[in-house]
Amino acid sequence: MFRATGNPPAKMKFCPLHMLSVRIIQAKNIKSRDLLTASDCYVRLWLPSASKGKLQTKTIKNSDNPVWNETFYFRIQREVENILELAVCDEDPVTKDDVQFTVLFNVARVRPGETIRETFALKSETERCTKKWESLEVEFWMERMQYRNIICLFQYEDDHLTNREKDMAETFNAFFASVFNTDDGPRGSQCPEPEGHDCEHDQLPADPETVWDLVLQLDPYKSMWPDGIHPRILKELSDGIAKPLLMIFKQCWESREVLDDCKLANVVLVFKKGKKEHPGNYKPVSLTSVPGKVMEKIILGSIEKHLKDNVVTGQSQHGLMRGKTCL
Repeated sequence: MFRATGNPPAKMKFCPLHMLSVRIIQAKNIKSRDLLTASDCYVRLWLPSASKGKLQTKTIKNSDNPVWNETFYFRIQREVENILELAVCDEDPVTKDDVQFTVLFNVARVRPGETIRETFALKSETERCTKKWESLEVEFWMERMQYRNIICLFQYEDDHLTNREKDMAETFNAFFASVFNTDDGPRGSQCPEPEGHDCEHDQLPADPETVWDLVLQLDPYKSMWPDGIHPRILKELSDGIAKPLLMIFKQCWESREVLDDCKLANVVLVFKKGKKEHPGNYKPVSLTSVPGKVMEKIILGSIEKHLKDNVVTGQSQHGLMRGKTCL
């Protein structure tokens, strides 16, 4: 469900993606924090605008001058602020790792197509000439990615561009909430009890073979649902999960309640046509529970069978009928 956020709408701007290459070459004169051995160094990288987590190199054991020559790649947008944090750490198997020193690098200094090799040190260039200081040597390179774009948000308040997924989600959420009907209708059950029918003794019209057959029909190339279980896994395990799924379906049928997991959905946006900068040109598609869809097919098949056996619909009914067209 989309809920209004109360935030003013944001304009979207499409900006080209760039690939940033960061090669951690070596460090020199790293002072050990251990009393008996040399440093066990690694470098930790963090670019908040491009990666949620922190990356790190391998650990070089017992070396004050470790050499890594490891390369890391980040997809960035030059229109937003990209500050890369580099931290040289000393690994400690017993206590918390020691941070030898941390430096910040503004990625805006790197232009597409050029290579920059930077030596970060704890002291100024004059002081480095007189004494050996801890330093880190890093190489940066950037290129523009072809035929790849990503949405940026243009905020009205301060003209600030951001590529944060949370900001983009809030912008789409605000737009869809403004066009969706927020009236949930009358409270309570909306399905009146049929007169003269004992619904309490109704059984779910399904057996393990029916569930097994529907699970086998799952498309293994479809996206997974919110709990992370892929349809391919369900299909491969169809022999073992048919009976447990049927037990869950029967429990839902008898209690007349849908599991909370079946009410969750991952919403993805599909571009329709027109200008990509307008949120209205995207269609939200909900990826719901795969077992929930299996249960829906069982109920749908029962309804269709009832309509057909009792001739509820006439021959002239074509809309929403299997095998018939409205044209």
